[in-house]
Amino acid sequence: MAKRFIDSNLFKKNFIRGLKAPSKLLWIYLFCDCDNSGVWEIDYEIASIFTGAKVDLKELEKFNDKIIIFDNGKKVFIPDFISFQYGELNPNNPAHKGVIKELSKYQLIDDNFNLKIKELQSSLKAPYIGAKDMDMDMDMDSLEKFEKPFLKSEPIKTWRDDFDIYKSELNEVYKQLLIDSKFISQQEKFHPGLDISLSLEKAYTNFWSTEAGWKHKKKSRSNEIDWKSTLTKAIDMNKVYKQRFTEQPKQREFQRPELRKLTGNET
Repeated sequence: MAKRFIDSNLFKKNFIRGLKAPSKLLWIYLFCDCDNSGVWEIDYEIASIFTGAKVDLKELEKFNDKIIIFDNGKKVFIPDFISFQYGELNPNNPAHKGVIKELSKYQLIDDNFNLKIKELQSSLKAPYIGAKDMDMDMDMDSLEKFEKPFLKSEPIKTWRDDFDIYKSELNEVYKQLLIDSKFISQQEKFHPGLDISLSLEKAYTNFWSTEAGWKHKKKSRSNEIDWKSTLTKAIDMNKVYKQRFTEQPKQREFQRPELRKLTGNET
C-alpha cells in the first residue's frame, strides 16, 4: 500500500477553501488514487462510489488550472502532485526515475525535466489534450487533425437537457433537507404549526419532481439550480399543518364513572 505526503495546511489554502465539501473530498481522492506520476485514469463511476458524491466532467472542471485533462479526456494530470511529493525532479534520484519515465511518455515534461504546465495550459482551448507534440510551431494541417476529434465530441448534458439529471440533483438536496434537523427546527420556528417534512414532501411530490416542475425551471436563465432556496420557498405554497388528535372536554368527563353518576348518565 502506497503512502504519500499530505499538506497539513491543505484546508487553509484559498483554492481548497473555495470548494464545496464534495469537491474537497474529490481533490483528496485524486491525490490518493492517481499513479506515482500524478496521472489519474478517469473513472467517474468508481470515483462516485468511493467519494459518495456524483463525479463527472463538470466536477473536474471546478479545479480549473489545478489539473490538466488529456489523452482525449481519458486521463487527468495533477501538477501539484509532482511538486509536493518530489520537489524538483532529478534523473539521478532512483525514486524519480520511474516518475520521469511516465511523464516523458505522456510528454508532460521537457528535456530539462521541468513540467510543461504553461505550454499545456496555453494550448488548451478545450478541456482535453492529446498525447501529441504540443510545440506551438505545429503546422495548420497538424492542428486541424488535432482539433477534429474534439469538434465531434458529444456536448455535455446538464439538467436542462435531461430530466433524469434534473431529478437527481433535486433528490440529493431534498434528502439532505429532510435529515437536516437544524433546518427543520429553523423552519418550524418560522412556520408555527406546520409539519415541515410533509410540506417539503408535498412540494417535491406534487410539482418539483414532475416534468411540469422541470419545464418551469427551464424557463429561468440560471445554469445551476439553488434547490435549497427553491424548496424552502415552496413551504409557504405547500403548507401541511400538524394534526392534533384531542377529545372534547365533556367527552373525556363522561368517560369517568363518577361523573356519569353525578350527571345522571350512568346506565
